[in-house]
Amino acid sequence: MKRYNILISTTISIIFFIKLVLPEPLENKENINSFWSKKTHATNKFDIITCGDSRIYRSISSDILNDIDLNLSFINLGYSSSGLSDSYLDFVTSKFLPKSKNKTLVVGISPHSLTKEAKRNEAFNLYLELGNFEKFRYKYLSTILKHFAPYQPVNFIKNKRENRVVLIVFN
Repeated sequence: MKRYNILISTTISIIFFIKLVLPEPLENKENINSFWSKKTHATNKFDIITCGDSRIYRSISSDILNDIDLNLSFINLGYSSSGLSDSYLDFVTSKFLPKSKNKTLVVGISPHSLTKEAKRNEAFNLYLELGNFEKFRYKYLSTILKHFAPYQPVNFIKNKRENRVVLIVFN
């Protein structure tokens, strides 16, 4: 019994040490899914909402705008390759604070967002249609599960290449 306790504690110590030494995975799928799920299933209502495709969700930071004390709440509801379909716009407008006097909708329109392909809203619908367990997982369990993200050996090589510093000296 004593040997098993030593083996278990040694194994846990080694795993903990390896986790401390390894860099963060380049793509932590748990963080990614948590981000999109929390955004899609936000229960709060907002004064200012942005919507559109990736140009919106990559360009406008909810964190920065919420840090500015304007007494207004803000959310960025941009999704990759998002189209301006009726269902998407209904979803967006349902996130407004009902009694807000400052309702502001910023819509990012690109040529792609008006196409039939974009109106399918595959990225948006993927997270809108999550089951109850997935919603619960991404809302509450992701803070723990993100630490157990899988590693792929290829990512270590990519990480090493991306973090290289090149010094060029001209005489």
